[in-house]
Amino acid sequence: MPDLKIDSLQLGFSNIAGHEHRVQPIALRAAALLAERFNKGQSGGAGGTNVNLEVSSDEEVASAIADAWLETLAMKLRR
Repeated sequence: MPDLKIDSLQLGFSNIAGHEHRVQPIALRAAALLAERFNKGQSGGAGGTNVNLEVSSDEEVASAIADAWLETLAMKLRR
């Protein structure tokens, strides 16, 4: 795998009232999953996936975010 330096990743949440405390742990887990999947050469899922914090676990949300980030990185690296 080539070395890759990512300066920043964007992450947006909407309608998270009552779930604000989950944002940081989810973001940290998503970043860890992204690194793990990138190192394994896995491809991402559908970018821009919407998840519902009311019914999704932190792990499910983090996984969806990591998939979206990975797919975005893959598209940029293909250019």
